[in-house]
Amino acid sequence: MSKSNLVKFKSQLWKYQFEAATSWYFFTVPDEESFKIKCHNAFNKKAWGSVPVLVKLKESSWKTSVFPDSKSGCYILPVKAQIRKVNCLKEGDYLDVEIEVI
Repeated sequence: MSKSNLVKFKSQLWKYQFEAATSWYFFTVPDEESFKIKCHNAFNKKAWGSVPVLVKLKESSWKTSVFPDSKSGCYILPVKAQIRKVNCLKEGDYLDVEIEVI
């Protein structure tokens, strides 16, 4: 991993409920780290402002994208059910997260 592409932070897992049976889980990338991602990705515009990343969390690593959150001005990182299950994650967990902009 290149140091310029690497972003490390602590964040709390939170849940967004779309409908009664559908919910998504996210980590919010803090202000300073979101700004770093935004600067690094300034000329690489993707759908919905998404930025492709490689994530390392506990014992897992996977490719996904972070998305800009209009309310906070920060990026949010979605966490799939499979990753939550393997790492025994639940809403409210506060963890170290490492992402590399790819």
